[in-house]
Amino acid sequence: MALNWHDTNGGPFVAVPSTALPQWSGTEGEDYDRACEVVDGVAVLMLAGGDQALVFGDEPMSTTVLPEHGVIARWCYAETGEGVAGLIADSLAAAEWIDGPEMRITGPLVIFDSAYLGTEVGTLTEGITLGLDASRYRVESTVIEPDSKARFLLDRFVPLA
Repeated sequence: MALNWHDTNGGPFVAVPSTALPQWSGTEGEDYDRACEVVDGVAVLMLAGGDQALVFGDEPMSTTVLPEHGVIARWCYAETGEGVAGLIADSLAAAEWIDGPEMRITGPLVIFDSAYLGTEVGTLTEGITLGLDASRYRVESTVIEPDSKARFLLDRFVPLA
């Protein structure tokens, strides 16, 4: 399976529930500045309407989703994109996941460049969708190195009771 990788124009990626996209203000409000304050890992931000968004800190790396695994993958390095989906999938069982923040999600997550308004997703910028049910989740993260020539940051959403 070939993965469709997305990039930003230099800022971090943000994941916003599709139902809350109009609440993300990008550079026209304070949301982009708040997103840029996340320097590593992931962090949850409250939105003006009461929903939550997840910011992916660190460098703005190429990002994709593996929907069948419920995983968001960020590209650190690899020699080629060929076979990357298999490398990531094969590494999931042995990965050591670190607990991160809890997040309330009101519908499928749309991942996009945090500089844009949420209402611009699909017109001025592309988004990546990760289908999740409305629920509370804990975000878990890990770093995998499937071989000496590849490294990826992964995040997954674990439903909470």
